[in-house]
Amino acid sequence: MIDILQCLTHDTPRLTAAEISAATRVPRSTTYRLLARLEHRGLLARDARTGRYFPGLQLLKLGAVASAQMELREIAHPVVMELLRQTGETVNLSVYHDGYRVCVEKADSIHDIRGVIHVGTPYPLHAGAAGKAILAFLPREVVDRIIREQRLARFTARTQTRRASLRASLAEIRRDRVAVTVGERVDGATAVSAPVFDAHGAVVASLTVSGPSFRFTPERIKEYRDLVKGAANRLTRAVGGQPPAAGERVTAGSS
Repeated sequence: MIDILQCLTHDTPRLTAAEISAATRVPRSTTYRLLARLEHRGLLARDARTGRYFPGLQLLKLGAVASAQMELREIAHPVVMELLRQTGETVNLSVYHDGYRVCVEKADSIHDIRGVIHVGTPYPLHAGAAGKAILAFLPREVVDRIIREQRLARFTARTQTRRASLRASLAEIRRDRVAVTVGERVDGATAVSAPVFDAHGAVVASLTVSGPSFRFTPERIKEYRDLVKGAANRLTRAVGGQPPAAGERVTAGSS
C-alpha cells in the first residue's frame, strides 16, 4: 500500500489503476483490491469521470499534521538548544498523538550519565513529567478515555496508578503550568516539563529537561522549573499560540 501512495507525486498527482500497477509492478487484480481498501479508508479518492486516483481527504489531513509537526520542530530547535546550554541536561520536545506523547526533537546532555529518549517512540502520558504536562491540559473526556484504555500501567514503584492520585497531580500541574516527576517512568530519573499551546489554547506539546536524579538537587529543580516554563512560553508565542486561562483546559474538539 505504501508503494501505491508513493506513486502520487507532484509530477503524477492523479493515476489510473493500470498506471499504478505498472509503476509498482503489482498485478492489476491485486492493485484494484488495494486501491479499493485505500479509497475506503479515505487515503485515496477516485475521479468517477476519468477513473484516476488522487490523494484522499484523510491523507491530506495526515499530511497537514506532519507539516505542522515539522514546522513546530524547526521553530523549537533553537529553544531546545538554549535549554541544553543553560542546564547541560537532556532536552526534548514531545507532541501529543493518539493518546501518547511522541518525541520529535531532542538534544542530549553533555554528561556521560544522561537521560535517554528516542525520537519517534510513543511514550505514556500518565508516567513522567513530559507526558503529564500534556495530559493535564487535554479535554476532560480525552483524559478519561486515556485512563480507561491504558489502565495506568506501572513502570516503577513511583508510577501513579490510582486515578484519584493522578487527577490531583494533574490539577497541580494546571495550576503551576509545570510538571516535576522523580522516578515515575524510569527509576533514578527526574524530569521537569512545561506545556506548549496553539492559537486556540489547546496543548500541542511539552518541553522537558531530564536527567539522573542525583544531579537534580532541590535548588536545580527550582531553577529548571523557571527555565523550562519560560522556554515553553516563548515557544508557545513563537507558534502563534496562547495558553488557556489559569486552571482551565480547552473544550473537546479544540485539541
